[in-house]
Amino acid sequence: MRTRNLPPAIARALALGLLTLVTLGVIAGPAAAQSINDVRDKDRRIAVGDVVVNEGEHIDGPVVSVDGNATVKGQSNDGVLVISGEARIGSNALIKGDVLVIDGTARIAGHVTDDVIVLHGRAVVIDGATVGGDVRSTKQPRVERGARVRGSVDQVDVAGTFTAFGIRILGLFWLAVTVSTAVLGLLFVALLPRAAQTTSRIGRGSVGKSIGVGVLVAIGIPVVATIAALTVVGLPFSLGTFGALGILHALGYIAGAYCFGRILVKEPKSSIGAFFAGWAILRALALLPGIGVLVWIAASVWGIGALTIAAWRAGRGALEPPPEPKTPAVPPPTAAPASDAPASDAPAADTSAEATSWEASDSDEAAEPAPTTPAKPASKTTKTASKPAKKS
Repeated sequence: MRTRNLPPAIARALALGLLTLVTLGVIAGPAAAQSINDVRDKDRRIAVGDVVVNEGEHIDGPVVSVDGNATVKGQSNDGVLVISGEARIGSNALIKGDVLVIDGTARIAGHVTDDVIVLHGRAVVIDGATVGGDVRSTKQPRVERGARVRGSVDQVDVAGTFTAFGIRILGLFWLAVTVSTAVLGLLFVALLPRAAQTTSRIGRGSVGKSIGVGVLVAIGIPVVATIAALTVVGLPFSLGTFGALGILHALGYIAGAYCFGRILVKEPKSSIGAFFAGWAILRALALLPGIGVLVWIAASVWGIGALTIAAWRAGRGALEPPPEPKTPAVPPPTAAPASDAPASDAPAADTSAEATSWEASDSDEAAEPAPTTPAKPASKTTKTASKPAKKS
């Protein structure tokens, strides 16, 4: 009894793909060398539903059945393929090739020159049958006594096989991204130290602004490229933009790693050491399922925003603030020289000198109080001036 566990949409897609391949002669074997006018029923037997090859019939091409059973009592020179059904190979049948069943059962009572493989089902080799290759199925294969199998009889773990294959592919992808970002980040920090330093300062000083700008750029560029693709003139621009998105995100990732590294390794320590400190932590987090993708997105958006702001300021000539002008030092005030003022003004000058003497007490160059010696000549002049008055 056959199983029908594949969704109809998947079954139809597989059927369409296989029928297209067979029609183009990709899996047609010897029939592929023939012209379309020479294709007859004896060259291939393909149907959506049941397929029957009676005794005495010789099919040069493959026997394909989608969503049905394939019953072969004669001879097929290019194998049997069944999707969501059962392959029934009679006792007098001869299959030159493989018998492949996806989502179903293979019952072999005749002769198969190559392998019998069943994915999502079971392979059954009946007494008196012969298989020149291996017998493999996801469910434990059953080989009756008296049947002959020249190869091995194994149970296939499809989920484990795909899981191991996927892990291997992801590991190679992680290694490729790790090496490429390390080289790109080293070149960025070593060859453009000023730009890297400015980007890190902007990313650390304006985290929210950098993330906001990064989100706008990361979303806006694909939207603009998609709109441009709708026009014939903008199609080359759209293709080039989509091709550059990978480079943009890689640059954003290394910029984000450098910003994060500068938080751990403060200035003025090594820029290369700061980059590799942040980069190593991000690459380690990339190994975690699910979290690695989020970390990549966050670092890329942060770095893209910081790079965009730095480029905008550089274009406007405001990459770094101008230095402040230095004001010349003002010398301390000095005491005014003694004047030929009348004697009545001398006490006032002495009082002002005494009032300001405490302000410059801590300086060696401060003005000293005016000496009292000039007052003596003034008193003499007053005395001499009074004498003639008395005589008169």
